[in-house]
Amino acid sequence: MPSKPCQPLLPMDMPLPAREEDMRALFEARWSLWHRCKTYEAAVADPITRRLLELAVVHGARHAVQHGRGRR
Repeated sequence: MPSKPCQPLLPMDMPLPAREEDMRALFEARWSLWHRCKTYEAAVADPITRRLLELAVVHGARHAVQHGRGRR
């Protein structure tokens, strides 16, 4: 039986860990307005919601524009 080809992990597959307080702040400021769970604890009990929050926080941190830098 042939073995599966091994694909190296890309950097986007391993995002930086999101800080819990940043995830809570994002949920309470934006997500709680539309999410079916109204508390952060209930929302992160769902692994998919937790992962989406982590990715949203990491994505926001990566794409934050420093003052004085950016398009001109």
